[in-house]
Amino acid sequence: METKDGLSYSVFGAPDLPRFVSELVMEICLNPLIQNRSDSKKIESSSHFALFTVSENDIINWIMLGRVLQRFLLKATQCGIACAFMNQPCEIAELSVTLRQNLFLSGYPVILLRVGYALPAAHSLRRPLSCFIKD
Repeated sequence: METKDGLSYSVFGAPDLPRFVSELVMEICLNPLIQNRSDSKKIESSSHFALFTVSENDIINWIMLGRVLQRFLLKATQCGIACAFMNQPCEIAELSVTLRQNLFLSGYPVILLRVGYALPAAHSLRRPLSCFIKD
């Protein structure tokens, strides 16, 4: 809150708790079983997914994909469509290989988005523009 940097609790739909309580909650609640259950609910409630791939898994292709992703997200927002990242299958090597094989992809999966209509969510904090302007 002080630096207006990062994500606030409200973005995650969580109450604003003291750090020591949050760390305890994360330690207790963040495990593979709970994460899988949460992800399954999100998958079941999603109407569509968008998978972004690159032909070569290198920096140039990542930059080009970033540009495409930016345009996609802006257009989706303009159309009132919500997008949420669900990248674990792309980031975990074994899952990424399985994804490539099961979907018969010639490229490499990089970004997986849940796409659909949703209620508005809290916005992340933004640093004031003055933080970026050098005198």
